[in-house]
Amino acid sequence: MMPNKNIAIVFITVAVLVFLAAGPAWPLTVELKNGSYLTGEIISSDDQGFELKSWPDNGIVRLKWQHLSSAEADRMKKMLAISSLAGDSYNIDATRVYLKSGQIYEGVTVEKSAAQLRLKTLTGIKNVVLSDAVRVDPVKINPLKVYTAQEWYVERAKTADPKKASDNFELAEYCKTFLKLYDKAREHYRKAAELADSYKARAAQKIAELDQDVSRSRETEIEGLIANKDAKSLEQAKNLLAEWRKEGSPLSAETEKSIRRLEDKLREAEKTLDDKSQKDSAKKIAQQYYASMKALVKKTSGQDLTYQDANAYVNTMLFKLIVDKLVKDTKMTEERITAIINDRSPGKYADLPKYEASYGEGSWIISAEEQAPPASMSPEEYAKYQKRVKAVADARDKAVQKNELIAPEQWWAKANEAQKETFLEALFAERYMYVIERKSTPCATCNGEGISNKNLCKRCWGAMNDISVVYK
Repeated sequence: MMPNKNIAIVFITVAVLVFLAAGPAWPLTVELKNGSYLTGEIISSDDQGFELKSWPDNGIVRLKWQHLSSAEADRMKKMLAISSLAGDSYNIDATRVYLKSGQIYEGVTVEKSAAQLRLKTLTGIKNVVLSDAVRVDPVKINPLKVYTAQEWYVERAKTADPKKASDNFELAEYCKTFLKLYDKAREHYRKAAELADSYKARAAQKIAELDQDVSRSRETEIEGLIANKDAKSLEQAKNLLAEWRKEGSPLSAETEKSIRRLEDKLREAEKTLDDKSQKDSAKKIAQQYYASMKALVKKTSGQDLTYQDANAYVNTMLFKLIVDKLVKDTKMTEERITAIINDRSPGKYADLPKYEASYGEGSWIISAEEQAPPASMSPEEYAKYQKRVKAVADARDKAVQKNELIAPEQWWAKANEAQKETFLEALFAERYMYVIERKSTPCATCNGEGISNKNLCKRCWGAMNDISVVYK
């Protein structure tokens, strides 16, 4: 026989539901947390709160449970027959301790004495000396702030009768809705169906919904990992997809479609990560390559070498020495280092800084081709250019007769260390670096004429221009 108290609760709940079914709403007065009152008609409700059509203006007010005092919220929930699984009703009795140090502990009281309090928290047992506390308050908190989902399931399951279909069904709902323990939820739905025929159809429907929830949850988790775009997350996503495929035997068409979509996204993310990794690696190698070249060129410029030896060193040995150093510094193979350095694809150099090195006063040694007339010259400009070239040729003949011309070795012997360094850098850049532009600027002494006072310019030696190399 049902106790009188339970009969009364059932009667009130049924009466309310009948009242709701009979009409759209009913008038009542609600007390808000701030002490004010609203009077009107309830037009809808859910586990977050309710909508009130207020009198006398017929305005619609959306009220959440936190807008009401705790007692008023409880009263309204009972009146509206809100499920025991809704909203803050998941909360449990707990204790919040404010310490003099400023720390705040929140958990379930395990043991209490006049001097000490032991609290169960998510990170373990906290021993609180009460003389260190400013205040100790009883509170309602989410149990998952204190227990893991599995721990709280064990506690929650103690209150259910495993031989009752209704208790198993309610526990399954709890596991599904709140704890997100889908395997446990499926287990208790099936148990409810086994214990009572009246639960078979509902349990089957819930299990079908549960499978969809599990798929959505897994998709969300895997998509989140893929979105992180780091190697560790992508590896986790790959493992979860493999587990998902292994569990499904056979997979539904919808699940297979979802897994394939995620596998495609994973492959794309892995390719993007690999491309980025290669680009970052190439950028790092390029920076080290430049730094090593600058250091070795500077060292060479300070040595007592002939022009021929310095030129041969830059064109042969220097590249090999840089590669050997990069192999040692990066622990990469010589083949890999060489492949990265020799890659001249523009995209590889997009984020790298530009450098410029000038042959300076030694430009005449390598600038013979620069004396060719630009293709865009007008007839008048070409005539002037030809006149300038003839004047330079005449001045060179005169210099030859006077034995005034110098050889590269002579210029090199007189050049200072800074001139040698930038010359060798430009020489190396043209052969081994990614060249963006070869620039010509008029000689600073003859202003690009090639002659000075009808004599061959003693700086550019008739080359007319200084040559510099812009590279990455």
